Amino acid sequence: MTFEEKLKELLQVGGLHRHSPTSGYFASNSANFAKWRMRAERFLIQYLGSGHPYTLEFDAHVAHVYEKETTWDESWGIGLGILEALQEDYENGHIKIQEHE
Repeated sequence: MTFEEKLKELLQVGGLHRHSPTSGYFASNSANFAKWRMRAERFLIQYLGSGHPYTLEFDAHVAHVYEKETTWDESWGIGLGILEALQEDYENGHIKIQEHE
């Protein structure tokens, strides 16, 4: 998968798990959040590196949710916002990507 495909998949999966289209209530749980969070964090490190501002922001507000007083759902929303901003910046040519080890 390309960078764009992986990013789109993370946004779709995150959005689907976060909101139920039929009930309007949250359709997921902390286990689904943990899986999505790990995949998103690995993606950011792989393509942007561990020191990139997007990776650091995700790490600060999403990756360590269990050490903070935010809920996994609040962190999920923050994470989706970070990935949406990344997508916009990439599409507008403001972000250069490369694979990192």
